[in-house]
Amino acid sequence: MSYFRLLRTAITRRHLGTSQVFRRAGTEERLSQQVTTDLLVLGGGKRLRVSWDSSRTSQSVFHSVWLRRNCQCTQCLSLYNQNVVRSHEMDPRVAIIHANLTGEGKVKMKWSCGHEGHLNLDWLRRNCYSARTLKEARRNSTPKYLQDTLPEIDSEELKEEYGVWRWLKAVSEYGACLLKGIPCTTEEGLEITRKVSPHLQETFYGGHSVVKVEENPMTLCHGPGHIEPHMDVPMYESQTGLTLLHCLRNDSCVSGGDTIVVDALAVAEKLRLTHPNHFATLVRVPVTFQRVHYDREKSCAYDISNTTHPVEWTWTGRVSLSPLKFSP
Repeated sequence: MSYFRLLRTAITRRHLGTSQVFRRAGTEERLSQQVTTDLLVLGGGKRLRVSWDSSRTSQSVFHSVWLRRNCQCTQCLSLYNQNVVRSHEMDPRVAIIHANLTGEGKVKMKWSCGHEGHLNLDWLRRNCYSARTLKEARRNSTPKYLQDTLPEIDSEELKEEYGVWRWLKAVSEYGACLLKGIPCTTEEGLEITRKVSPHLQETFYGGHSVVKVEENPMTLCHGPGHIEPHMDVPMYESQTGLTLLHCLRNDSCVSGGDTIVVDALAVAEKLRLTHPNHFATLVRVPVTFQRVHYDREKSCAYDISNTTHPVEWTWTGRVSLSPLKFSP
């Protein structure tokens, strides 16, 4: 059985949040919209409290300066629907004079600077920055660690957009996915790639690389030996975001050839909990990743290096998804 693995490296992993809108068979999955029942200006106009239900158990508080900066009236939005408010020209002491609801799902406001505008309720709810909302968002965006088996999807499902969405969702949540039933040709593998990346970024390997055992290999991946778990091209300033491996041939007479997937985020988190001093070293001390082909006629042309921290610890109290690099 041919297969296609889509592996997420830490650099471009993105969480598919609950704001994702997807249509299938005439149905829609959307954020639940609850009717706002109350607005209250607080702190002499410095804050606006929005109650999202009649019990007032669900509330959001927005600062007047933030609301003015994000005003969505025609004066504050360009023809391309982009905000054109200049933050450095705003008075940081600006206050809300009054705020009221409209019948079009908007909050209409007037500020002490004299400006009158509005913001959409749905947008306000999606962009609430209260401590409880941010905590919930962090919990929802926490990646799930891989278990004993990978999520699996049949390639036939990719003929529909919903199947492609399920595929990317599995990669986003678990970091890897196993696609089954893809024909064993290079073009079929590239066709699958184009479903999520119409324009492939080429490297000095080209648009894609054929990995096979060679008699005089120039890289470890083309040799017959065992390769330890690693991340590809860590010497690049910007690593590959998604790695797609398409198995074209693995004869029954061949011993080995299995692919091992390691959840680097789970490993980093376990190291942080069990060996905090060693983890702190990875966060603090930069490492140089380098590739030099000494045997080439012009080896200097293949001297590529990048110095960076193997692990970055973010303000949210977790391992960053972007600079995580490991290549022993």
